Amino acid sequence: MTVQDILDNKGSRVITIAPQHTLHLALCTLTENKVGALLVQNDEDQLVGIITERDLMRAVYQSTDLYDVHVESLMTRSLVIGTPNQKIESVMADMTNGRFRHMPVVDNDKLVGIISIGDLVKAKLQNTEEELVQYKDYVALSFQTS
Repeated sequence: MTVQDILDNKGSRVITIAPQHTLHLALCTLTENKVGALLVQNDEDQLVGIITERDLMRAVYQSTDLYDVHVESLMTRSLVIGTPNQKIESVMADMTNGRFRHMPVVDNDKLVGIISIGDLVKAKLQNTEEELVQYKDYVALSFQTS
């Protein structure tokens, strides 16, 4: 199973924000769209970072003024990027080792989606359930032909 399989199921909708926008707008955008992360793109649509719910929670905890601080001051700039043909086991390893939960997906220098650890778990569960059905069918067929 690949990243593209996940994107085919969930869609490639990506919510982005500009680096010069405020943390308050980032919080509103996350909440209104019911997502856990926003990819940060500059005016040339280049991917320059990511900001997550956790980043904003830390800012709130530190009493950061969400109306005055810009996304660029809090976003993670060093991104691990996935590709559509990447195997999900590889992405899971990257996320586990890097201790992050959201990965942008880029194809030919174009942003094509974002996947979360939840998307990966859901895909693995679905794949496991399908395998279980196949095994049950195989065992049932084996008993019928015996």
